[in-house]
Amino acid sequence: MRSTGSVASMDVTADRYKMSQGLALGLVMNDVWALPGGSTSSIELAFKHAWQAWPHHEKFPTIQLGVRSRVGTMRQMVAASKLKHVPYLYWDRDEFEDVIRTRESVNLDPLVLENLAQSIDESVPAEAWRDLAAVFLAELED
Repeated sequence: MRSTGSVASMDVTADRYKMSQGLALGLVMNDVWALPGGSTSSIELAFKHAWQAWPHHEKFPTIQLGVRSRVGTMRQMVAASKLKHVPYLYWDRDEFEDVIRTRESVNLDPLVLENLAQSIDESVPAEAWRDLAAVFLAELED
């Protein structure tokens, strides 16, 4: 069980960055490099459905709580920004979309993608992040 206080807030931050980078990785693996801006309700609802169906969601309990309450889900999704100094993939706000960017030195071949997944969370393989993103995209289209 997670503790309260500053340790819990670190868990929230760590989970948020993991989910944000993992979702970015999954979207890139589905050849999607941006999410539309504007109204976020359809994006948040699509993410909520995808997240709750994803077999690995319980590994990130602080995200699960946010998804249930729908408080700031979109903000959590794009939390890993360039300013946060995340190592590989990060989100950047463009005029009309949230765009996934890579650090200059990142090569996106399959081995690198798996290493990226391992650096995000050792217990979640790259294919799992890809699957989460695929379900999210399918929900977004409905």
